[in-house]
Amino acid sequence: MVPETRPRSPGGSGLAGLLCMGMLWLTVNAAPAGGQLFVGVQGDWASETRIGLGARASGDLSFLLRRLEIIGYGDRYFPGDTYGAEASAWEAGVALVYRLAAPEARLLPYAGIGISYSSFRVAVPLAETEISGGESLWGVNLLAGLLLPGHPLVPFFEGRYTASDQSQMVISAGVGVGIGSAWRGRENQENTP
Repeated sequence: MVPETRPRSPGGSGLAGLLCMGMLWLTVNAAPAGGQLFVGVQGDWASETRIGLGARASGDLSFLLRRLEIIGYGDRYFPGDTYGAEASAWEAGVALVYRLAAPEARLLPYAGIGISYSSFRVAVPLAETEISGGESLWGVNLLAGLLLPGHPLVPFFEGRYTASDQSQMVISAGVGVGIGSAWRGRENQENTP
């Protein structure tokens, strides 16, 4: 039996690297305009790739539209070994989100849309050799989440659906730190009697 092979998409991981660099640049450079940058770490559960760990940064884009933000993220998944196969997966993406509540609210829900680039690789040992393959995909993300400000470490929860050739649902929970004038003002507001 010969394993199925698929042609690699042009650009492959170079295109993913370009996406990651652009995402980081946009997120960090958007922050000074609105005075707000949020960085955090997250744990993930994904319907197809299982458990993951990641990082994110978001920047304020309210100079374009009130309550608009850009979120950039990267996740590394650990799909586990099935039938002796070694699998690995990662995803990076960027999304525009709109905060559904005023900044002074105790709960900050948001919703948005974005793009992602993901890669999945698998290797199966077979006798004296190894069969390996993988796939890299672009996807469209629909996401919704909730920030719980008022603490030095801000907890957040998010659900993200990625539509692609291998669609999946991702549930994330994590903590982050707000940096900038908008976050400093919020901390002072919470600590005032």
